[in-house]
Amino acid sequence: FPLDLVKTRMQTQLSSSATKQLSAVSLLSHILRTEGISAVYKGVGPPLLSLSIVNTLSFTSYSYFRQNIFHGQDGWDYKNAVSGMMGAPVFALVTTPENFLKTQMQLDNVQGDREKGNAKTSKQILQSNSSSSPGEKQLMQQQQKARGKFATSFQCARTLVSSHGISVLYTGHVINTVREAAFVGTYFFCYEGYKTEFRKLLSSVDTLIRGNAVSSNNSHEDAASWSKTLAIPMAG
Repeated sequence: FPLDLVKTRMQTQLSSSATKQLSAVSLLSHILRTEGISAVYKGVGPPLLSLSIVNTLSFTSYSYFRQNIFHGQDGWDYKNAVSGMMGAPVFALVTTPENFLKTQMQLDNVQGDREKGNAKTSKQILQSNSSSSPGEKQLMQQQQKARGKFATSFQCARTLVSSHGISVLYTGHVINTVREAAFVGTYFFCYEGYKTEFRKLLSSVDTLIRGNAVSSNNSHEDAASWSKTLAIPMAG
């Protein structure tokens, strides 16, 4: 998940002056330094929740369509890809909100105007409260460090739905459905193909091992036979 966060921030970093032109390592270091370790896992809830649901739906739908509708065969059969793609419209209903909320949470701390405003406010507060106790200063620093608008993914979803309606969670749903269909179709096509190839490979290896074992036994039997043949004249 931290790598996914870095990818999302890098794809959108030009919109934020604080993270402009940073490399992956530098960006991750910047996030840890300015936002804390918790920011690295902000928005991890929706992916974890959807993972088991999507896996169950994808494998169930694939098995049904492959066995009952398209009758896909083992190996590199295009029907396996089509069978996998059939479930995309269903589990995309889960992955579209999940991806939307995850992205919103990952970008929550780097909204340009809010970040600039918080930076100025932090400086002003620290200057005007130079006489504050160490505990109060630490509390203010923690409050400024957690710049995000949303504390949890549930709060993010509730806020956005109340402001824009339930349809906001399905922003980009058509594109996401096409992407899911392409991914799952390719996945199951390669799964069945490589599974057959590995079975052939294992069968070849097993045959080779058995052949060597038989050859070795025959060699031992031939050696024993020659030993007996040579032993008879010597005994005479």
